Amino acid sequence: DLHLSLRRQRQMCIRDSKGRGFLYTACILLAISVWIPYDPEHFPKASLLHVIFSFSFPVLLSLSLLSFLKEKIRSDPNPFLPMLWLFAELAAAALVLWYASGFITGLLEVYVTTAFCGYLGLVERILVHNQRSFPENRGD
Repeated sequence: DLHLSLRRQRQMCIRDSKGRGFLYTACILLAISVWIPYDPEHFPKASLLHVIFSFSFPVLLSLSLLSFLKEKIRSDPNPFLPMLWLFAELAAAALVLWYASGFITGLLEVYVTTAFCGYLGLVERILVHNQRSFPENRGD
């Protein structure tokens, strides 16, 4: 569920102000893109804004997650460096799907949503495991 994943990412970015800024901006752009109609025949300018904001949402969300990962890699590289590589692989696959079709398709939207929701769940599991294994890290 996208809402739960956004909430998880927000909780993970609490201490990272740059990541939090990316996350909040992404959420605002998503809300605006939902409200702006996509009807190029009747509203070409509004449709262009819809596409720009909708495309900017996952980009900013990814920047937020990368900012978070950068902070975590600085403090404990072992569990989070492989997550950075997995992130790069998921993003590369999304770019291949986008490039192959030339536009944003339903398949790309479903892939990005499910892949990154699963990815956030995996990151959350690592964080929970680290908190249980090392109670002194609970404040991180």
